[in-house]
This record gives sequence, C-alpha cells and structure tokens, in this order.
Amino acid sequence: MGARTVKECLLLQLRRTEGVTEFEEQLIEKHLDDLGHNRLPKIAKDMGISVERVKEGLANICHLNPKPGRGFGGGRPQYVVPDVHVEEMDGQYAIRINEHFLPTLRISNDSLALLKKDAKDPGVRDYIMNKLGSAVWLIESVIQRRHTLYRITQQIVDIQKDFLEHGPSHLKPLMMQEVAERIGMHVSTVSRALAGKYIQTPQGLFPMKYFFTGGFSTGNGESESNRAIMLKIREMAKNEDKAKPLSDQEIVERLQAEGVDIARRTVAKYREKLNIPSSRQRKAY
Repeated sequence: MGARTVKECLLLQLRRTEGVTEFEEQLIEKHLDDLGHNRLPKIAKDMGISVERVKEGLANICHLNPKPGRGFGGGRPQYVVPDVHVEEMDGQYAIRINEHFLPTLRISNDSLALLKKDAKDPGVRDYIMNKLGSAVWLIESVIQRRHTLYRITQQIVDIQKDFLEHGPSHLKPLMMQEVAERIGMHVSTVSRALAGKYIQTPQGLFPMKYFFTGGFSTGNGESESNRAIMLKIREMAKNEDKAKPLSDQEIVERLQAEGVDIARRTVAKYREKLNIPSSRQRKAY
C-alpha cells in the first residue's frame, strides 16, 4: 500500500510470497518495461534463457496486484432506472415512459379554497392567481417534456429498428440534428431532453445518447456507425491468430474489403478506445 512505484509494489508482494521468487524479482528489477511491452524474446536473449521460462515467470507476476489500494474505499454503486421502456409486442415496438418514481403534480385544494374564501381581497387574489399560474406552467412543462421524450424515442425506434432486432453491430449512424428536424424542434432541445436519460430495449439498457453517432460509407449506398465499426475491430482482435496478431493496417484492409472507407489512424484511435493493445503487445510467443 505504501510502495513508491509499481516496481516496488510488485517486489514487496513477491517477497511475502511462499516459495522461491528470485527469478521473478529479477524480471521485475531489470525488465519490467520489456514485460509491459511484451518483449519476451528480448528478455530471453538478455538473460540467456528460453522464452518459455520467461513466460512462466510472467505468469507468476500476473497474479500480483499492481494497484492494491483499489480494493479499499470507493462510493456506493449507482443504480440506473430506465426513463423509457421499448418492448416488442406482436411484431411492433411499444414505447412506455417510466413514471413510477415521478410524483403526481396537481393544484393544491388549500390554495383553491383560500381563493374562494378571500376572492374579494385583491392581494390574496393576485398572490393565489400568480402561484396557480406558476403551477399550471410547471405541470404543462412536465407534460411537454414527457411528450418530447416520447417523440424522440419514436424516431430512435424507427431509425434504429435493425439495432433493436439484431444488436449493436447493426447500429446506424444518426445525428441529433436529423431527429430535431424530423420532430420540428431545435437540436439543443433534443440534447437537453436526452441528458442523463436511459432506455431499456430488447438488446439491453443504454444511455439514450448511445444511439447518436457518426458513421462511414460502405460504398453500396449504405453506412455503418462508428460503434458498429468498433465492434468489428474488437471481434477481429478477439478472433485473430495470437501468434500473428493483426496490425492496424491489416484491420484497415479487412474493413476496406467490406466496403468501409477508413483511415489507419482512425483504426488506431478506436483500438485505443477499446483498450486493445498494439499488435506487438498482443503477440503470444
């Protein structure tokens, strides 16, 4: 817990481990950076041993915890309650706004009774009418907000039907401006209505802004979303030959073979977002 560096943290744990750990300590002391970059052949050459022996030592080191403080503290888990439910019924998608946790808004009977009792008093009348006007405005605003959320959700359902049926790999590119134009609202109104909102779909629970993403042309008059491309990159890395992992350029070529026009630097950016190491670091010896 009180270690000053990752190296010191790992060494302290090794020295408290039963058995002989001199070899693993030597790996950490002299070759920690090479281990982090998967340069196992270099380590083997420098130490005059086989790659298999290095892999054995690395396997033992991988059981250590480089961040032991992570197991302490932290806040309570945040539970998400969907604001909208989309359910399939008889081949159609039904939209339901979740109002379970919302209080019912109504005009107080006490205020109405006070207005009737002192209707001739201009001060009381003006005060009550002003408050009633504010209450009506608030109720109408909440109703309008729900209606706006429903209309936006309807557009998402119409446009992203393939996603609802087949999953994230079929997500289509969609911009908020497009939805705003369809429902006749300003794009900032759409953005505010979706802020912090979640939607429960047949494919799982998602932030509503998840469905808004750019995309790439596939060359056949259609397009694929950025997230769908990222899923393809993840699948390629998952199913690749670990002895010869795909380079970013090879991923580009595979995507281009599917008609996706994408640059190598974009593939590298998406790979990093997915926390996928470089081909050098993914290589298995």
